[in-house]
Amino acid sequence: MAAAQERIKAITNEYIAMTGPKLGSAQLMNQIEQMDVSSLLVPPSSFTPAIVQRRQTLANVSTPYLERRFTQRVYSVLLAMPVAGGVPTILWASEFWSASFAIPVALLGLLFGVRHISGAWEKGYKKWWRDYDRIQRGLSHDIRKVVDQTLEMRLRTIPRIALEESNRLVSQQGATIQELAKEAADAKEELDRHR
Repeated sequence: MAAAQERIKAITNEYIAMTGPKLGSAQLMNQIEQMDVSSLLVPPSSFTPAIVQRRQTLANVSTPYLERRFTQRVYSVLLAMPVAGGVPTILWASEFWSASFAIPVALLGLLFGVRHISGAWEKGYKKWWRDYDRIQRGLSHDIRKVVDQTLEMRLRTIPRIALEESNRLVSQQGATIQELAKEAADAKEELDRHR
């Protein structure tokens, strides 16, 4: 980008030299001189606010949701485990069920509890990754916006100002020529009346 900046400065200076000293406005010359080709085109500090904002979104919204969902499911299963394991045990102890039926039912209840926790974790995990991908797309958009603004400010401003100054000068010269043409026509009319 430094080479591009240097080339734009050279082309703009050539254009100003070609069009004459009237175009070399103080604003344009000042902006050309302020173009520093040795500095980075996009300083790393310009990306910091976007990155910090997106990280905070991930840390303050998505991650607590995942933690809360998982914790709720673990507590609900921990509360249900005594029921899932205790009811078959009580029915076995009361001799309503045989041990060959009560133990598998208790284990099945515990297995469903673990599966419930695992399913909640998977759903929360997938949602967290969707949020992460969405935040990454937003960050990419923010970074692209910063780069475009910097390109506009550091590369495109000088030629645009040079063209605006040229257009202003051309319209000013055109207005002067129209005034002179009108004065010449009025003078010719005046001369023709006196003859």
